[in-house]
Order: sequence, then structure tokens, then C-alpha cells
Amino acid sequence: TAVEEAPGALAAGAGGVIYFARASTGLTTREDFVTAAHAADGKLLWERRLATPGHSPEKPRGIGSDAAGNVYVTGVIDEEDESARLLAAKYTPAGDLAWFVEHDDPALRHERHCAAAVSPQGDAYIAGYGFGPLGDSDTAIVFTIKYDAQGRRAWRADVPFQGTYATDAKLALAPAGGVHVTAMGGAAHTVHTVRYLADGTKSWSYEHSCPVGPYPDGVLAPDALLVDGAGNAYVIGRLYYDGSESITTCDVFIEAIDPEGRFLWEKGYSGPGVYLDVPSAAALGANGNLYVTIASAAVNDAWACRTLALDAAD
Repeated sequence: TAVEEAPGALAAGAGGVIYFARASTGLTTREDFVTAAHAADGKLLWERRLATPGHSPEKPRGIGSDAAGNVYVTGVIDEEDESARLLAAKYTPAGDLAWFVEHDDPALRHERHCAAAVSPQGDAYIAGYGFGPLGDSDTAIVFTIKYDAQGRRAWRADVPFQGTYATDAKLALAPAGGVHVTAMGGAAHTVHTVRYLADGTKSWSYEHSCPVGPYPDGVLAPDALLVDGAGNAYVIGRLYYDGSESITTCDVFIEAIDPEGRFLWEKGYSGPGVYLDVPSAAALGANGNLYVTIASAAVNDAWACRTLALDAAD
């Protein structure tokens, strides 16, 4: 019997099946992974609970399915000493546990899982960040890990930032295989987008920089990463135009990068009569448009929700 539950991740699979991962606390357990599959009509097909030895809290962060209907769930295991381990698990279409792996890099402190994606072939990608070992107070690491369909770690790639600061990494599959990863880090709050091929080779790296519009001293913070069928990448996030991450001065920025890692276009958005615009979700439509939902706050602290539609080809 669960006494407390919290949503973790949601994904749609073939045939309208919906996969849902959540954290569930029982009467005698701490937070465990619970993964469930629901048919298109909402009927529960199966539900599985995953608990690691030691009863440490497990928190799901990502879920996806491959072309065969296997389900992959990823997340983090929090420890009492504030360290963390990453985990990934695969379930068959019938809900049987195929494999379960943990990842704990002794060279990193406070690893944090941020994003995950599953390819049609069953390759699971995880992006996150951590900090250098004890004694190294000047390095933040944004990492990307690939597991193959058998649960074997295929590769890991790192992007180091000078300065112990990093934000949640964003990850998106590339249509030709591999992934794109976007993150901000370092003392200078630098934003990078990296394209990794399926074998882990870095194809290109793109550094985002202000100005976006009239803000030469702005700071960018990515909130979403999308990749279209042609391989163009779209980074959506916040622009703090006073040069710091102040909650009082925030607009939306959108930047497009072509499949070779070259700048395509950038846009800034500031809602009329508001001081705060925060992107909350983004999606690409079948018509090629880019849609961004934005939470906006006016000077009287009245909040509104807006949806911005752009032609992705600009």
C-alpha cells in the first residue's frame, strides 16, 4: 500500500499504450520505482515496483519504449550522504524485468540525472551532471551515457565546465542516430549544445552566446531541446538580461542550429506588460511549426499562460 506518490515520467508507445513511471513510498519502504503500462482505453496492463538494496530513495526521471514495445525507465538513487547513483531498467512488453543497471562514477560527486531518451533500436541515453572529485572545486561535468538494448554501457562522453555550477542537461534523439545534449555550466554560465554520433563520437559542439536581441550582458539558461526530422536543433530557454539569474528579469530565447552545428536563427520573446517569461514546454508540430508554452508574470504578480507558434524554418 502506497502512502505517498509523486509523478516521474510519461511516454506514449505503439498502439496507444501509455507508460508511466512514478516514485511510490510504502508503509515499510522509502521511495521506490513504480512503472506501469496502460492501454489506450486506460486499462492497466501491468505494474511493477523496483526497489534497490538498502532501501535508498529511487526517483524516476525518464521513460521510453523501443519499436518492439520494450520499456526503459531511468532515474536516480539518492543516498544519505547526499551522493547519488544513476539507474536504468528494461521491461519486456509483458512487464518482465529484462535487466537493471546502476552507474556510480567514483570520480564525480553528486551525480544528477537530468534527461533520458530511447531510440527505436532500444539504445537508452542518459544525460546529467556532477562535480569533480574531492579536492577539485573548479570543475562541473555534464555527461552523456549510452546503454545498448542488452543493458551494456556502450560509451560515456563528458563536457567539462570551469566552475562548480551546472544546470539540468537537455537531451534529444537525432534522426540519423545518436543524440544532441544542451546544458549550461561554469562560472561564466556558458551554454553548449553537443551532437554525439551513435558510437559516441562528438560530431560538433556549439556555444550559445548573447546578445539575443538588445541584451549584450545577458545570461542564458536552457529549458528544452528539440530536433526535427532534418536534424535541425532548437534550444529554448530563459534569458536573464541583467547579467545574472535574477527572477525579476527573464525573457524567452530560442536558437536554431543546423545539422552541421551552424547557427540558423535566434529569437527573443518578451510578453507585453510583463516582467517574467518562463518557457514551460515546447514541441514540434507535424506542419513544421515550433510551439512554446510560456508562463508570464505582470508587475502586479498576475500570472498568465501564453503559447508561442513559430515557423521552424523562420
